[in-house]
Amino acid sequence: MIRILGYDLFLFLLPFAVFAVWIALGRKNPFRRDAWQDAPTFWLIVIALVMAIVGLLGLAQFGGSETGVYVPPRYENGTVVPGHFIPEPVP
Repeated sequence: MIRILGYDLFLFLLPFAVFAVWIALGRKNPFRRDAWQDAPTFWLIVIALVMAIVGLLGLAQFGGSETGVYVPPRYENGTVVPGHFIPEPVP
């Protein structure tokens, strides 16, 4: 869960970081308050939200877990056999 939140936080903050680099290249000090006065804040937030949503959708689509039938852990011959997935046969 923390990894997913980390990805989303990174994707959300990326447009702001790119804008800060753009300010730094165009001006001397991007950390002054007046450097951010004319920032396109609304569009930065919209872009950041779109990137975070696309990141969540990408993780949901391509970061899935294994498919198949789950066999729970069991006790056999004095040892614990860990749970695992058995792949479903392809019809």
